[in-house]
Amino acid sequence: MTKRKPQYGGGIPPSIASLEMIARARRAGLAQAMEDMLSEPHRPDPRDASVEEPRPLSRLRGPFFAALWQLRIVEHIADLAQPPKDWRRQEFIDAVQRLIWVATVRVSVRHRARTKLDAKGMTNALAAVLRARGALQQLGGLIDAAPLEPLIADLSLWLGTNPKRGASTKPGRRTRRPSGSDSNWVFKWFVRELLSSARKFDAKLTLSREAGEARGSLSEILVLLRPHVACIPKVLPYKTLERLRAECLHRQ
Repeated sequence: MTKRKPQYGGGIPPSIASLEMIARARRAGLAQAMEDMLSEPHRPDPRDASVEEPRPLSRLRGPFFAALWQLRIVEHIADLAQPPKDWRRQEFIDAVQRLIWVATVRVSVRHRARTKLDAKGMTNALAAVLRARGALQQLGGLIDAAPLEPLIADLSLWLGTNPKRGASTKPGRRTRRPSGSDSNWVFKWFVRELLSSARKFDAKLTLSREAGEARGSLSEILVLLRPHVACIPKVLPYKTLERLRAECLHRQ
């Protein structure tokens, strides 16, 4: 009897995957549930053409959103942020749901890039592209460096680094590394996007400080999401949150 060849990308049926993702998310959080399911041997190779959403991750999108719905995480966030109870509330919920998915994908991709792929090679490639961009910028606009930006963005996403690092635009000026450029860049990006969604749909994300610790609805939402979004630190940096929120308010 010939063995049936397994199809590429086989594994857990979607309905079972949803239940499994929900069970794992309740125990350890959505980020860990996704990492666990990606690490199972029946999953296909994560090295895929798409940077934002590799094929194995796209198969987890349905179970991921099912777990979000079952855990009522996003509805709780909407209750804390208090957008108007009309179409804006649902739009805010949808935006936050997508944001949690993208953040989790980015963290998962970064982790697997550093553990499974050639992280050193990608780091060297990113450094080379950054040097090339800097050299072109020294030419005062003679040659456009913009085509290099997608390469920088993709490599930065894989490595979890700040794509704006080394982005000096004035000829003759040495590039300076921004403070905190790498380790918490994904967290800063996540907070900016959350604040932007709140502003767009008239939600309220408050921030204050008590006994040196961050308080307010923004802090409560980040604490709520901490078990599910791996980029959120154990201790919330109040000054960073205050600066990001001030930037968002300034853009209004």
